[in-house]
Amino acid sequence: MKEVVEKVLENTKKSAQKFEYKCVDCGKVVFTDTRHYTYAEDIICKDCKEKNLIKDIKKNIGKYLQSGGVPPKYLTASSENLQVDKYKKIISGYEDGGLFMWGSAGSGKTYVAVCIMKKLLEQGKSIIFRSVPRLLLEIKDTFNGQEYSDKELIEYYSRHDYLLLDDLGAEKCTDWVLQTLYMIIEYRDSHLKPTIITSNLSLDEIRHKLSDRISSRIAGMCEVIKLNEEDLRLKLKH
Repeated sequence: MKEVVEKVLENTKKSAQKFEYKCVDCGKVVFTDTRHYTYAEDIICKDCKEKNLIKDIKKNIGKYLQSGGVPPKYLTASSENLQVDKYKKIISGYEDGGLFMWGSAGSGKTYVAVCIMKKLLEQGKSIIFRSVPRLLLEIKDTFNGQEYSDKELIEYYSRHDYLLLDDLGAEKCTDWVLQTLYMIIEYRDSHLKPTIITSNLSLDEIRHKLSDRISSRIAGMCEVIKLNEEDLRLKLKH
């Protein structure tokens, strides 16, 4: 009986033992209870994983922009290519929160927005780029038996950490469009999800074309900036 008790105590002691391993990148100690890592060389602490991810993003920024939905035309967007000081300040001064940029075609709204997206990605943040007409088309396509339901896609865009909505107001206005856009914008506003929006229309024009509720939400959740360059494309360095 004594031998059995001693065996149980020994096993209990072993099961409570902590095994110590070190992160292969920084040497920080990682503990695990009652479990051995088969390959100690695979152990990387959380901080190093984040640092390695940011390094990879900076090295392959084009790939990450593309996977986030940015069209090929804007994959090389950079504030270094801008000659307009106001636009550079918008990018360098952006920290967090909503941003609504509007102006005429060619004024640089999408270019500046992608530069901000690039900045956020290089900080390790997750952001999705979608033109509003394409976003609505993706959701509508779910009616044809796609892999995801419309509810799942609406929730995905509503809940994502950062969302860049390009060209708001270019979509054809229907009751379904208004309801879908309002659900996404309302959720992001209510849950403090940073949203960057570009449009050829002012908030007053959005109020008339879309709805009071949508323009009011945008006004409450975003800093509103007018980009008034006649055609930024002619002022980009090549």
